Amino acid sequence: MADTLIKQGGEFATSDGNGAAVRTDELAISKLTSVEERADEERGLQKVEAGVQARYTGLRGYWRLLQISRVIAMLSLYLYLDQYDVHHKHQLRRTS
Repeated sequence: MADTLIKQGGEFATSDGNGAAVRTDELAISKLTSVEERADEERGLQKVEAGVQARYTGLRGYWRLLQISRVIAMLSLYLYLDQYDVHHKHQLRRTS
C-alpha cells in the first residue's frame, strides 16, 4: 500500500494507510540521516539537474523536441497501420 504525502501547517506528513497522519521527522528512516546530510544530497541533486537542464537549452532543446516528436509520430503511425485492416473492412461493410 503506497503512503500519501500531505502538507500540514508547513511540515510534511505521511499517511500510514489507515488515515492517520505521521510526521516525517518521526519516521524511522528520517532518524538514519541528519539534516546536513539531506541538505548535501539536495544540493548534489540540484547540481545534477542543472547539468542535465543545460544540455537541452537552445538548439539542442529543439533538436530533442523533434526527436521525441518523431518517436511519438512513428508510434501513432504504427498503431494506425496495425489496425488499418479492421477499419478498412468495417468501412467496406458500411458502403455495401
